[in-house]
Amino acid sequence: MTNNHAAHRRRITKIFLHILSFFLSMLLTLTLLLCVFHLTVFEEDFFRQQIKKSHYVENITAELQETLSSYGMASGFDAEFFEQAVSRDMLEADIYREISRLYTSAGKKVDAKRFNEHLKEELLANIRSRSAAQEEDIVLSQEQQSALDYLADAATTAYVSIVSIPFTDQIFNVLRRLQKMNTWGLAGLTLLDALCVLILLLSGKNSVSRRGKVENLMNAIAGSAFVLIAPAIWLAWSGFLKRIYLSSKAYYSLLQQYFNSVMQMIWILIGIMAALWFLGLLYRQVYIHKKSVQAY
Repeated sequence: MTNNHAAHRRRITKIFLHILSFFLSMLLTLTLLLCVFHLTVFEEDFFRQQIKKSHYVENITAELQETLSSYGMASGFDAEFFEQAVSRDMLEADIYREISRLYTSAGKKVDAKRFNEHLKEELLANIRSRSAAQEEDIVLSQEQQSALDYLADAATTAYVSIVSIPFTDQIFNVLRRLQKMNTWGLAGLTLLDALCVLILLLSGKNSVSRRGKVENLMNAIAGSAFVLIAPAIWLAWSGFLKRIYLSSKAYYSLLQQYFNSVMQMIWILIGIMAALWFLGLLYRQVYIHKKSVQAY
């Protein structure tokens, strides 16, 4: 009777630990996903790195200067003028200022008035330099002044739309609300993970061997890794980015670089899980060898 009772308890304990192992694998998966979001989407430095790696500033500067040149050709302002009037450094500073605003919700959007006034000064200076070269005194008529103002306003609109990456305001309004939830969720899941590991290691002292406990942990790690591997492989091979149409090469390069870096982070975490699994496998083999030596 006592033996049957003990066997029944061992069976119940093993079933409980198998269920706990499955539950831990789901918790680990959620923990890893929140960790990925914490290190990528919610991290300002990560966004800045993708801006640099995708050569976003260089690409968007070239696109902006091309757009402004098409506006100015009718008024006699060539591409070289806009390359000098709208510098890469100016655009880069405004882009990084805009990124900081998106993450912190502090500060103002790009100063359109400042850019407009700067461009008008450059336009007038260019006109004066050309008139001086021709030894002429040029006084702008009201119609010419209106055309100059129209050109500056159109260029300002293009500049502001370039600096403000499309849809980022709407996206970051949501992300700022989710960031604190993600931090607390990551902390809570980490504690639950630790608790489950302790229960797996400390439960069933008499009914479950150390080898069995390690195998339960290995199953949890393997389950978590496989849950992440399946969508990661699908995203890598589906080519869904190619089906996204963006008219700007700079935007597309940034999106592609951002996606690839997030996927790289996921694969790094999967690699860490795989390393832990192989450590468990190594421990199990050593344990089996030790037991076989003792039995011999």
